[in-house]
Amino acid sequence: LAEQVVEIETTIDDLSPQIIGYTLERLLREGAREAYVTPILMKKGRPGVMVGVLASAARDGIRSLAKDVEA
Repeated sequence: LAEQVVEIETTIDDLSPQIIGYTLERLLREGAREAYVTPILMKKGRPGVMVGVLASAARDGIRSLAKDVEA
């Protein structure tokens, strides 16, 4: 059977680059297949990033970390 893969994305503004780097490292440690950051412009021209992760649908640790980042 083929494994289900999910893509989770969230946008973040006003966050230290060190925390973003740590988040990517932790996502990969938790079993993400891929984790990436894309620079974006938020409303009113503010800089931000979109953090994305590809992971097995069964990886609950990835989902809980994504919720931590969004909070």
